[in-house]
Amino acid sequence: MAATLTIPTKSNPFPFAALGVATSTGKATLVFDEAAAGIILLLNGSTITEEEEIVQALAKEGGQSEDSTKTPSFFTLAKSFRTITAHPELVAALDSLDNILAFRTFLVGHSMTSADWIVWGALKGSIKILGLLKNNQHPHILRWFTYLDSLKETQAALTELAAAKANKARSNKTAAGFALGLQNAVDGQVVTRFPPEPSGYLHIGHTKAAILNQYFAKMYHGKLIIRFDDTNPTKERTEFEDTILEDLQLLDIHGDVVTHTSDHFQTLYDLALKLIKSGKAYTDDTLQEKASQYL
Repeated sequence: MAATLTIPTKSNPFPFAALGVATSTGKATLVFDEAAAGIILLLNGSTITEEEEIVQALAKEGGQSEDSTKTPSFFTLAKSFRTITAHPELVAALDSLDNILAFRTFLVGHSMTSADWIVWGALKGSIKILGLLKNNQHPHILRWFTYLDSLKETQAALTELAAAKANKARSNKTAAGFALGLQNAVDGQVVTRFPPEPSGYLHIGHTKAAILNQYFAKMYHGKLIIRFDDTNPTKERTEFEDTILEDLQLLDIHGDVVTHTSDHFQTLYDLALKLIKSGKAYTDDTLQEKASQYL
């Protein structure tokens, strides 16, 4: 009988470690059930409801269980990452983990084990830690974390989770009460875009727009385009563009395409000329000082 891992999408903290090891080993089918009281693994006739035990059981089932005396210490470390609130203590714990990974590809042995997944899950579920990793002060953690996070199986599971959350929001009575939808939208044909100007950092208004654009793109199985409105070169810097993309990733917002307005300057120029020649537009060369008198 195939194993089944049931996870409520509203789980807090979210059991990323269980999700990761389940998809990595392929030993359990994921089921996202909002009505479930908690995480549940049905495996070989047994029912397991604690994430640590689930990670250990699936790792053993999938050949990722390393017989090492060091493994329990990493489970303890993962638990501490969820409870540490003081910034200095959190940085110290990350420093220690970074030192461990300085000369290792994985935490225990020469391949992925339950130790890797339990720690990865703790980091993945902490906005504060993800923010600290952006500072590039822990390069070895970042290298290791990015590897696990970017695995094809991991990305597929995270995409499935995002879709489950979007479907839940779509059918949610509260959302329906606010008529959160697009009139006459065709499933699979909706394209939204988030167009930040790379001349500064994201603020709360940007965040709201980005979240809504991704929400509708996912709701209708469409596409989200992140288009940098780079039309003011005197204010724009590559630093802002990189930071905006990093912040969007931190918000779990991922565009299907990243483009720039400058990619289409020639097209815009040609269309502007066409409008002018057809008498539907003109170029105003009034000096700024003069024009301000009429405002």
